[in-house]
Amino acid sequence: FGETVDAKALSLEIPAQVYLPPCPSSFVGGDVVTGMLACGFAESGKNALLMDIGTNGEVALGGKNRILCSSTAAGPAFEGAHISCGMAGVTGAINKVGVVRGKLIIETIGGGPARGLCGSGLLSAIALFVRAGVIDETGRIADGAGRYFTEVDGQPALKIADGITLTQKDIREVQTAKAAVSAGVKTLIHEMGIDNAQVGTLYIAGGFGNYMDADDARQIGLVPDGIALESVGNAAAAGAALILLDSSFMEKAGALQRACTHTELGNNPYFMDQYVDSMYF
Repeated sequence: FGETVDAKALSLEIPAQVYLPPCPSSFVGGDVVTGMLACGFAESGKNALLMDIGTNGEVALGGKNRILCSSTAAGPAFEGAHISCGMAGVTGAINKVGVVRGKLIIETIGGGPARGLCGSGLLSAIALFVRAGVIDETGRIADGAGRYFTEVDGQPALKIADGITLTQKDIREVQTAKAAVSAGVKTLIHEMGIDNAQVGTLYIAGGFGNYMDADDARQIGLVPDGIALESVGNAAAAGAALILLDSSFMEKAGALQRACTHTELGNNPYFMDQYVDSMYF
């Protein structure tokens, strides 16, 4: 990685050269480097955060001179997997849940009938129920869930729409995912020796970030307070496009990779403490 090879060496039958962006570590790939390019890390000495939430939540913190990066085992909940009514962020996925006069109001991607919950809809529903006291700070569906309460296969659940529910197990899946991501971010900020006020912007990459509501993310503790959020979509592809359009970005990618230090979280006592604390809503 970090070099240019002939396309045929990669079994691509096209007359072209292929640039492979450098990887900061075994668990943080070149997509993070190109994502940082798209978010301006190469030009700024100010601290910024890039968070790409998928099965592995990849996080990078810093500026052009020093960057800490890591990967957390977030699991696939925010991609709609392992969720009883979960689905990808495509047409028909609920991406926002609100309430008007006690009645739940949903928004779907594409505006059609609801087919399931994507990651942002899952986050939105949980944030709403936490605000309303329907889900308590431990993640348990409260006894006073009232009109929203139902059961699915004998376990407590909450009604979102016709045929679409949020089960107690779904909530636990989100708790473990958000705890891993949140604790990873807090650990990098701690290791950098700064506080939230010294982080300029937190960039949320990936499809999940396109529909995520910042207030919902803060409500459940997915992201830290006091940091501006910006959704940047497919930042990895945007950074790759910069390299295609201007070869000088290859050197910038290399410089970002060299500025990166991987922070191992698995045996980090601070991370473990933050992970336990971050399980709460």
